Amino acid sequence: MDKDALKDISVSTYLCCASYIKSNELAKAISKARYFVEKCQSFLFEGNESEYENRNNVLQCGIFFRGIQNFAYLKQMTISSDWITFPELVDQIWFEIWDCKERLEYTSSFINSFIKTDNLDWIFDDINSICQDIYKEYGHGLYLSPGILVEKITCNICGQDIRACEHITKKIYSGRVCEKVLHRQKAGGNHVIITERPDDPRCRLWPWQNPDHLLYKQWPWQTEKEFVEAVCVLYNFRLDDFMHGAGCGIKARVKINWNTL
Repeated sequence: MDKDALKDISVSTYLCCASYIKSNELAKAISKARYFVEKCQSFLFEGNESEYENRNNVLQCGIFFRGIQNFAYLKQMTISSDWITFPELVDQIWFEIWDCKERLEYTSSFINSFIKTDNLDWIFDDINSICQDIYKEYGHGLYLSPGILVEKITCNICGQDIRACEHITKKIYSGRVCEKVLHRQKAGGNHVIITERPDDPRCRLWPWQNPDHLLYKQWPWQTEKEFVEAVCVLYNFRLDDFMHGAGCGIKARVKINWNTL
């Protein structure tokens, strides 16, 4: 796939997805975006390793259309006017919001210059509107932030200590996003804190996760009972999850005892 072909396909796919989303043909938008992402995946797995620049362009396009797919899912989940009243759905929507935002923010500059799209404000405005609905109903919330002990952190590109290598985290090198690799990570005992300013907003505490607290929108919780498999502490998010197979984007849920926090 040369640069011109990639550009032409990207333009037509974006225009098609945008049209489907704006007309609420969301299943078609999801299918169209998914097909493009799968084509990018195939090229990156099978393409010529020497085509560095083109591989980088393909990966950026793949991440962008993965974000468009996230957005179409988000629109699909919020199509009913009463979506805000369903706790499990709100939880899913919250994750989709941040997956979508991170992918589109990461690729927006590249996409605007590569395929000369109109700006993406119509998407970000919609996402922000959904966020505001959640904040209005449930507040800005509290979040869990875990402490993790690791032996060392290396670069996934060169394998060296992340402090010594020349690669920059989240920058793309030959079709790969540079990431930190944690070695021998261990949960830091009870080192989990509650914060209002999380590093990852996906790890939000929701009122309905406390089984004894029926007034969903009110804080603080009135009990200190432990609950199992209800709280997301870590989230294995990758911008390019389509390059890593099953298991990406899985929530790490833990047993929390509020007496220890």
